[in-house]
Amino acid sequence: MKNRFSGRIMAFVLVAVLSVAVIPKIAGTDPLMADDIAKTQEDTCLGTSKISSPETPTGKDVLWAGSYVYFGNYYTKPIKFRVLSPSTTKYGGTTVFLDSDEILYTSPFDGKYNGLHTNVWADSPIRKELNEEFYNDYFSGLEKGVIVTSVLDGGKAYPDGSFGKVVFGKTVGLNDKIFLLDYSEVTDPLYGYSSDPGWYADGDYDKDDSWSYSSVVNRAKLRLGEKDDWWLRSADIRTEGYAGLISVPPTGRVWFNSVGNFYGIAPAMNIDKKSVLFSSLISGEFNSAGAEYKLTVIDKDLAMTIPSSGKISVSGSKISIPYSVGGADADNATRVSVLVLNKEYTEGNSNNADILFYAPMDGVYAASGTKTFSLPDSIDIYGWDKDFYVYIVAEDVNGEKDTDYASVPVKVDVPDGLPAPTSAPAVPTAKPTKAPSSSMSFDSDAYTVICGKTLGLKAKLKSSSDKISWKSSDTKIATVDSSGKVTSKQAGTVTITAAAAGNTATATVTVLYKDVTNTKDFWFAPTNYLTAANVVKGYDKQTKFKPANDCTRAQMVTFLWRLAGEPAPKSTTTKFKDIKSKDYFYKPVLWAVEKGITTGVSKTKFNPKGVCTRAQTVTFLWRMANKPAPKAKTCKFSDVKKKDYFYNPVIWASEQKIVAGYSDGTFKPQGKCLRRQMVTFLYKYDNFVNKKK
Repeated sequence: MKNRFSGRIMAFVLVAVLSVAVIPKIAGTDPLMADDIAKTQEDTCLGTSKISSPETPTGKDVLWAGSYVYFGNYYTKPIKFRVLSPSTTKYGGTTVFLDSDEILYTSPFDGKYNGLHTNVWADSPIRKELNEEFYNDYFSGLEKGVIVTSVLDGGKAYPDGSFGKVVFGKTVGLNDKIFLLDYSEVTDPLYGYSSDPGWYADGDYDKDDSWSYSSVVNRAKLRLGEKDDWWLRSADIRTEGYAGLISVPPTGRVWFNSVGNFYGIAPAMNIDKKSVLFSSLISGEFNSAGAEYKLTVIDKDLAMTIPSSGKISVSGSKISIPYSVGGADADNATRVSVLVLNKEYTEGNSNNADILFYAPMDGVYAASGTKTFSLPDSIDIYGWDKDFYVYIVAEDVNGEKDTDYASVPVKVDVPDGLPAPTSAPAVPTAKPTKAPSSSMSFDSDAYTVICGKTLGLKAKLKSSSDKISWKSSDTKIATVDSSGKVTSKQAGTVTITAAAAGNTATATVTVLYKDVTNTKDFWFAPTNYLTAANVVKGYDKQTKFKPANDCTRAQMVTFLWRLAGEPAPKSTTTKFKDIKSKDYFYKPVLWAVEKGITTGVSKTKFNPKGVCTRAQTVTFLWRMANKPAPKAKTCKFSDVKKKDYFYNPVIWASEQKIVAGYSDGTFKPQGKCLRRQMVTFLYKYDNFVNKKK
């Protein structure tokens, strides 16, 4: 749009650039911590399998609620799209239907100034503008390659709504890559929009000027932070010079106005679903409204191969794979990743496979060579090509909200000479175990099992044929039957006791959360250690930990309280009006206030649902440790100043090896504290400060 926009909206562009330059960074948008791991199975799903459809509006006065995808860049700013459907066949093929969350610029519907206007989408200069300048200027070549031509037959009458029938009439057909929504789409509850148009004629719509209005706020869109009107591609069938638009909220009504007036442009489009390899969480939670994602799309000019002369070798759980990255885009690759699925890979994940393991392979990236990875203990190597399937993929990983690119995954066949299976390996756990009896024993003192799975234990009994009896120390976590089969129910640690002929043997079984299974993840040991100690708890009946979720202030003080042994607070009331006696965090907050760990965000507000920042986290820990004076007099982080309330806490936490900064020498005190980071902080605190670990 460089030529077309040079006169009419360069002032807008200048304002937008200046606005971006002066707007302070929003808390929580910082990149991941230096010791965090980007793009693993914890924050990445195959295809769009964990992107939710929009929520059906519960009323006209609720905001649009659904998932978001960043795709393309408008004047260097990533474009945020609402996901109207993560999978639809309405527009030809199977696609992901996206609608811009913001109004990107303003323009008249037809751009004519001689009084001869058209309100027909097919003839509108906006259509040409979006499918030429906009399409070419604001998407990469690979992004353009996955934007499909959306095909939709026109002429079909809207199924309901008298307003739509008499004013905008029929569905507006498409044969476009980029387009505007029409009346049928912006009143479709399946896309998260209210079916209510927002206004009604009180009499003859052609002659009576009396109308009834209602608010439909879920159609709200912003431009430069302010709400604005935005065009539809629907025509007003009564008057040639008028076209449909959405009015400024709170009315949010379907309206119409002169096609020569400037109103907002909010582009929509469809992406080829089979070209999407991954969707990675930027914020929020899988399958939940408000979650934000970026996509990894297939680059056909990036090729991964396993040389026929190469040998795949196995040493225990460590797998070594020779590879070579080629193709015209080989120089763009930044890592080689391993992908383990429960089903064979198909384009667009048409068979609904799940990721069992996904991570960059060991070592520094090179275009060819041999790389290794270790299968998680939760995956039995002898299930290769039966229970799981292994792939390697070359990736071009980009910025936090920028599209990533990848080769087509290459399947790794079962290695020749796979060693014969042995008994289940022992996995160290956070809790010590009893030594087995001299005449009765297990193969190992400790075992792990993923929540919901079973584990068969065998006890060796010498010099007796007596029947073995079995017992679990906590049947809420896991049960054991008469044959030694352990059935896991929720995350935690139990002691399984086998007894016979006056002898006993014990083994510790750690039940892993379904989403914390990789021993290489930095939060693996902290999560299981603190779960076994009853300091942290999970979600979904204690089956998932959700390590990528934000840690709230209520959760943080509760975890600190449990780490301290759940001491009873002296007081029974609180000054905070947003804390109730029935809240699970009521006693922890009372205790934390008494200990001077927190003072709330105001005299009467604690803000329990607020995300705990990095600054708040280290300050809470420092106060819990009775405010020890740090050894250093100055802080090594450039963004932590002496005037900051967290100055001494940050220096102390760094000295105690509780927190790490960023590679650019900053601490980013207002960054979010994720649950996986929180457990790591507490784990290190218990280790280095409490000396308990």
